[in-house]
Amino acid sequence: MGLYERLRAIRDAGGLDVCAKAVACMLASRCNADDVAWPSIETLAADAGIRPTATRAAVERLVILGVLRVERHVHAPHRYRFHDDALARLARSPRNADLAKRG
Repeated sequence: MGLYERLRAIRDAGGLDVCAKAVACMLASRCNADDVAWPSIETLAADAGIRPTATRAAVERLVILGVLRVERHVHAPHRYRFHDDALARLARSPRNADLAKRG
């Protein structure tokens, strides 16, 4: 999934609060050609305009929903990878279909 498609899926994803969407967008914008991003929590928080504690909670929410995988490292930045299939499923959720009908 390309950046534009991923950002649209994040925008349309049901079950994501504002902080989770902001963090997901910032991660998507930082992915390299292999779809891997490795910003610190502090960098993500600054990018998204939220506190580091809210950023950690948003990352965990994305992991729980299956949208994001985190490879945790002790002496190196964590690596983040999207599960685009899970993200696409959230974007097609019935809740979003109801919202689209309402206009």
